[in-house]
This record gives sequence, structure tokens and C-alpha cells, in this order.
Amino acid sequence: MKSNIATSLLLWTAIGSAGLSSANAAEELDVVRDGVLIKEALKWPDEENLKHPFWNDWINCAGETVDGLFVVPKTVGGKKNHARFVAAKSALGDCEFKLVFSYTHSDGPNKFPNVCIGSRGCLRFSGDGKQVWMSLRKVPLPVQGFSAPCPASVYDGKLHSVVVKRVGDMLSFYCDDKKLNEQPIDPDANLHIWFDSLTAATKIKSIRLTAEKLSDKLEPAYKSAATVEEIFVGSKGPSREYGKAAAYRIPALAVSTKGTILAFAEARRLDGGDIGDIDAVLRRSEDNGKTWGPEIVVWDDEGKTWPWKLEYYQGGSGYSDVTALPDGRVAGWPCSSRRTASTSLASRSSPPRRQHHRPKRRKTTNEP
Repeated sequence: MKSNIATSLLLWTAIGSAGLSSANAAEELDVVRDGVLIKEALKWPDEENLKHPFWNDWINCAGETVDGLFVVPKTVGGKKNHARFVAAKSALGDCEFKLVFSYTHSDGPNKFPNVCIGSRGCLRFSGDGKQVWMSLRKVPLPVQGFSAPCPASVYDGKLHSVVVKRVGDMLSFYCDDKKLNEQPIDPDANLHIWFDSLTAATKIKSIRLTAEKLSDKLEPAYKSAATVEEIFVGSKGPSREYGKAAAYRIPALAVSTKGTILAFAEARRLDGGDIGDIDAVLRRSEDNGKTWGPEIVVWDDEGKTWPWKLEYYQGGSGYSDVTALPDGRVAGWPCSSRRTASTSLASRSSPPRRQHHRPKRRKTTNEP
């Protein structure tokens, strides 16, 4: 058993890779090469992020090289392995992402491993590894969903390849060289593609991104037929001030019976993490999205989520993901304990039009 540690980023210019025209130069980013992890090719948590109590129980992308494969364990030294191999670059122009890996599935249906496009658009496998589908949950760019059979189960412990390739304005998906799907894509959009092995004990031979040009910009930028407006914009710094938050996440849209557009989100007051002072907020538009009213707080648990930040996994109450229902109500799932993950469904309507303070937990009111 041999262990290797890579200390340099393998980023160079190549000719004729990834199905690109041999007349075009291409840049390559190896995240794993011949079973060796190239740490510098990853978007690594910064020092401030690593101080978060979350990392008391997790370790990032741990593993070792054994017989030419990077072996990813589920746990290391009593800590869970946060095996999300987020590439430090995105791809511009014609490009190809290629993953070669093996996995022996033994824990029942699992949403990992998968290949991610952007932050949440995922190419996922069925519980037996014989089917693949494109999940569009929170996908940050216009990609079409699809499902297709794999040539063989990718959970049989043998090496399998997954490829995502863009040539011109077409995006193609392959498994073991079999084309699964082809669809149109903005040729100018930067594609951030990476491998997510969270909670899955995989073995990786290689992860390579090849593109006409690599970019440091990881957020997608693409052409849209409609005007794009940012409804919720984070300040990137702590703020408990009404109408401001360090970050906004978990967005949802609904339209009331009178045509009012309701935009919901979590206002993460102090940082962008899942644990902290988090409120459910709303903005309303009565002119079909041309203008938006001020931010309204529809759920404020008086900072009870904050103790989780101080003592992770030691209980607490009030944390809630929020979803907009078709009838205009907000559905929230507040957890009474992170350890037990016990939940209850709270359903409430959006608040009145005028509100200039951060309320306590509100009861149901009517949306005009």
C-alpha cells in the first residue's frame, strides 16, 4: 500500500484534447491524476470557514493513493469525510469534464456519488447504479432534465467513466462512452463541473477538466431571453439590520390568487452557513415583477438558531427551510434538534403588505 501526496497544480496547455478541434489550444485542470489528489486544483475552504464548528465533525476531501486509485473513505480519525471535489476553475468554450471512478454500492439508495454542474445541478445514479438522471434542484443555469439507462451498473466495483462535454452550443453526457443525452447550451456560459462523493466510499482514478480556456469565475454567467433581476442581494458581511443579510439562500417563488408574485428566501444574517441567525423573508411584486416591495420577515425565531453556531449538534430549535406553496402560503420545517433531526410542518400565509419591524414567530395572516 502506497500513499502519495501531490504538491503542485497540473495545469498546462494541450492540443487536441476532450474532443476539441486539434486546431485549438486547450487548458487542462487535473483534480485527480493517476490516483493522486491535486489539492491546489480544488476550491478549498478558507481559513475563516475552517474555524466554523461544522469542521469539528468533518474533514475535507481526505483519502490516500492505493494502487493508482485515490481511495475515499467515509470517515477519517472519527470525522466524516466531506468528499466534495469542487474544482477551482470553470470552463469556457468547448470543454470536457471526465471522471473515472469505481464504487461498490452497499448502503441502499444514495444520492451520492454524482457529477455536479454549478452548485446543485446533479447527474445522479439510481440505487442500483443502472440508471442516471439529471436533477435540476437549484440548478444555476438552464439545463434540461433527462433520464437514461447506463451501459452497466456503475456500482459494480469496476472502473467507469462519466463525461460531460460541450462542443459549440451543444452539451452532451456520456457514461462508459455511451451518449446519454444531448441538449442545447449557451456556448458562452462558463461551466463549473465537479465530482461529489459525499458519504460514498469511492475510488477515483482521474478527474480532469479540459477547456479552450479555464476561468476563476465559478458562478455561471449565461445569456437569458428575459431580463435578469436580483431580488435578494447579500451584503457578504454580518448584519441584523432589517432588509439586510450576509447572504440569502433557498429561494422560492409563488403567485397569489390575485396575481401578486411572492419571492421567498432565507435571510442568513451573520454569514452564508446553514447554521446561524436565519429568518424567512419575503418580497412582493404587484406589477408582474417590474418592481419589488421591501423585504418582509415572515419567520423570526428570535435568534434561537444561533446556539447551533456555538455548539454544533448540541440541540437548539427554530431552524427552518422555507418553501412557497402554490396557494401563496409558506411551508417551513423547523427542527427542534439537529442531532435527532425531528421536524414538524408549519404552514402560514404571507404577512400583510406593510411591516417595518422584525416580528416574533407570526401566526397565519391573509395575502391579498
